[in-house]
Amino acid sequence: MPPTVISLDRRGFWDPITSTIDWCETNYEMSYYIAEFWNTLSNLTFILPPLIAFAHLRRYEIDFLFLSPLLYLSFVGLGSAAFHMTLKYEMQLWDEMTMIWEALLVGYIFIKMLHPPTAAKRSTKLSLIFCGLGLEISYLVVNEPIFFQLGFAAIHYMVIYLGYRITRTCPSSPRLFWLGVFLNHFAFFLWNIDNIFCSSLDGLRCGLPNMLAPILQLHAVWHVIAGFATYCMITFAIHTHLLSQRRYFYIKLHPLTGLILSKT
Repeated sequence: MPPTVISLDRRGFWDPITSTIDWCETNYEMSYYIAEFWNTLSNLTFILPPLIAFAHLRRYEIDFLFLSPLLYLSFVGLGSAAFHMTLKYEMQLWDEMTMIWEALLVGYIFIKMLHPPTAAKRSTKLSLIFCGLGLEISYLVVNEPIFFQLGFAAIHYMVIYLGYRITRTCPSSPRLFWLGVFLNHFAFFLWNIDNIFCSSLDGLRCGLPNMLAPILQLHAVWHVIAGFATYCMITFAIHTHLLSQRRYFYIKLHPLTGLILSKT
């Protein structure tokens, strides 16, 4: 379990804590109703950009399969927000289980682009479904966060490998793919710093002005970066699909999502 500074934690609306992880952010420091305020708020980067992009791209009559990861990413963000707001075990499972299915969904889309006839087979879909169910059931039995984290990492690197193959064999935007890969790993680095050096970070936050203290809430920063990185990977998949159909979209900067696909 990542270390926390228990002496600073306060009691709040959702007590008692039942999750198997209590992150570094001091509980109920900002609000009686939100256990980890910054970790909760930062999930907006998982929720809003994909919803905005989905609404924008829906009018172009793009295959719903390729847009569905945007909606599901928002669902993942809602689960993560619920987990950090309540620190309840049920909300933790919502967060963690949906992460698995989001990665598997993107993986299936990559397989479909690489091997359309194979991806159409029921066996391919069933294999991914059994992979997800097997990991989730095993995790419920073992009930150790590290087991989930290692299982998710294996699926995540499978998706990266498939994405790498797409950059080599399909019309694509490799820079967008590699941006997502780099940002995901940088976010993971910050996630580990937050876990390992929790006590030191908490001491540093106490010495900063209130306006600057959130900068050292590195788990929240991980949400911001990882949310955008995942959005980049999904946008890469959609853009590659469109290019394969000779439908030419531009990758443009956007004030609310960072970047977005546009016809003009």
